[in-house]
Amino acid sequence: MIPYITNNHEVWATCQQCGYEYDRRVWDTCPRCAGRKLKNTSNNAKNGLDRNN
Repeated sequence: MIPYITNNHEVWATCQQCGYEYDRRVWDTCPRCAGRKLKNTSNNAKNGLDRNN
């Protein structure tokens, strides 16, 4: 049987920028903001390469 895990306030963190709640045991930073930043960086690199060609 899998033990029941409660939402412990010491484990959960709230992002200061977007308000997303995430588990600090798994993520160092907000996964939503990190994903958004990675996508923006990727798009900027792609668009920069397209403009130069």
